[in-house]
Amino acid sequence: VTFYGGRLTQRCRLEAQPTLLANGSWWWEVDEAQYRLCGGAYQCNSGTFCGSSYAQNPFGPESGNDVDLPVVQNDVRYNYGITNFDNLPSAVLVIFQTITLEGWVDVMYLLQDSESYEFTFVFFFFVV
Repeated sequence: VTFYGGRLTQRCRLEAQPTLLANGSWWWEVDEAQYRLCGGAYQCNSGTFCGSSYAQNPFGPESGNDVDLPVVQNDVRYNYGITNFDNLPSAVLVIFQTITLEGWVDVMYLLQDSESYEFTFVFFFFVV
């Protein structure tokens, strides 16, 4: 159920790696000109880098440490951070949303941008 874990936090970044600030927190600046998720059907423009704050990264925060969580939680384009597959309860909620046919198309488009058309199509074909 969580094979899409971290996919809905992939954004186009201005730097290749997150930066450790003096206060011990991490910062990874998002390119606000590119609002779509990246890594699948959508690729970042040249000079920017696709990265997930959730992904395991030897140079940055550990898995599950959301660098830019406030950015996602305050944006309607990302469903205020509610839609994700990062843990089992959230994944079950998204699958329930999909089964009831309420807003499943928006979730599918987000996943197509961050994964691939083919894999996402097959997943939603069987769930819907």
